[in-house]
Amino acid sequence: LLHVAVTDLAHFNDFIMGELLKHGGVRDINSSFVLANVKSERGTPVA
Repeated sequence: LLHVAVTDLAHFNDFIMGELLKHGGVRDINSSFVLANVKSERGTPVA
């Protein structure tokens, strides 16, 4: 499982095509996108 944060879909595509698929160990890719935040939660701050 890999979580990736990008500014837009073009950058996501660049990452997938230009970086991730270059690795021989990557066989399959499934993507999900957050369309809206339902709940905003603040966790414990990391120092």
